[in-house]
Amino acid sequence: FPPTQSLSSSDDDDYTGSSFMANIFTEENGGENISACATWIRQADTEYKVWIYTDLSDPNDPTSGTPHEVSSGSCALPGYQTIRFDIPVYAEQGSRFSVVAELKSSESPFVIPIECTIAVINSSTGEIECLDTYTDYESLTASTGAGESFHSADGKEWYDLKGDDYHYDEAGEQELLDAIYEQLMDGVEPEDTDILKSVDIAMDHYRTLFEAGEVSAVMGNIALKAFGDPADKVNFSCLDGMMQPGELLELTAVSGKPIHYAINGDMSDIKTYTAPITITSPVTIKAWTDENVITEGSFMPQEAGIQMLEYSFGDGSVKQKAIIEAPFVTPQVITIPCDPEEETVRLRIFAEGAVTVNGKAAENGVYTDAIDISGSRKEIDMVISEEGLRERHITIKMDGSPDMKKGDVNLDGLVDSSDASAVLEHYSSLSTGESGTIPDELLSSADFDGSGVVDSSDASEILRYYAENATE
Repeated sequence: FPPTQSLSSSDDDDYTGSSFMANIFTEENGGENISACATWIRQADTEYKVWIYTDLSDPNDPTSGTPHEVSSGSCALPGYQTIRFDIPVYAEQGSRFSVVAELKSSESPFVIPIECTIAVINSSTGEIECLDTYTDYESLTASTGAGESFHSADGKEWYDLKGDDYHYDEAGEQELLDAIYEQLMDGVEPEDTDILKSVDIAMDHYRTLFEAGEVSAVMGNIALKAFGDPADKVNFSCLDGMMQPGELLELTAVSGKPIHYAINGDMSDIKTYTAPITITSPVTIKAWTDENVITEGSFMPQEAGIQMLEYSFGDGSVKQKAIIEAPFVTPQVITIPCDPEEETVRLRIFAEGAVTVNGKAAENGVYTDAIDISGSRKEIDMVISEEGLRERHITIKMDGSPDMKKGDVNLDGLVDSSDASAVLEHYSSLSTGESGTIPDELLSSADFDGSGVVDSSDASEILRYYAENATE
């Protein structure tokens, strides 16, 4: 259920200290590595620390086992957040373990997300009516129970959330009715007579309902989930995608068994992992300790790039090509539409590193000499070199747009990291309620996995495709 209320460990609305929450789980999958948790973050910039406690000895104390601090940090934005652990923790088959989180926000003490419904139980008939539409009484009580969710002010003395059902007294019921009325009247004007009649009817219903039964806030669980991986899974130190200069890829397995891996699907050249891997070109790596559990990831080194490119044809007209977020999304091909009769073009390139154009050095931010694009000379070779980064080769095409193909979101003729970045930008825009950044006519190309939705999965698949098909 989505959390409909938030809890604080203090009765003081001005409290700025920490609140602790915990859920207890039983491992039922033959033993697994607990590698992440997820929860709802209510306030921006909420600070957190997360522990896993294994082999619990007291079913009513989520800290009665062996502690493992697995993550800490701050969530810049509110919403449903998945927190990946620094080191997975192994839970044995049938064992009880807990996820314990300390949350702190300077904006509000109400940081613990809880499942809850406000229900009215008729004293005569036993009939139950819930006042919200997110959760219902029957489902909430059937799927949650005692000994599952706990909260604490200090992380030592714990209270079972299922013992915290709140029963409204007469004054509390009136406050609740006032809140319902305020919500129903939000935006209603005096001339909205039909709406006002509906509000009166609704309020009469709620008053009658409250008089006939007991009003209670019924608790479910704390919204805190745990995620596990098979015990033999190999973990990568980096997520799929670009790697920073000097960053090495580490492979770990909680089981302690030897790790084997293959690069770009070449199962004829299986290696045994002995030291962190240096990524010098786009690769896909498969790794395992048990051949039945294979972890796969696609990685590429950060490359040099450009921030902006301007161009001017023989008539002196200047057209700014684009602002490019260097060095991550500089495309391998940049297409500049031009009149077939154009004979020369001059380029103005802004980059952090050294740039050559057709083998000649180009000064940063200064127009090049005229470049011959007459006849069949419609392609220009550009190379960007920057210390510590992989050299970037770019082809500038002067004769129109390339054919559209799956994944080529920016229409540069290639499917590469710049397309993945464009998809992520579009997905991020949609996630914040905006209209998206990819034109409708290109959405089918952006939907790389064919799911019908353009999201982060498409970006990951584009990166994987690029890594598997890129060449030095």
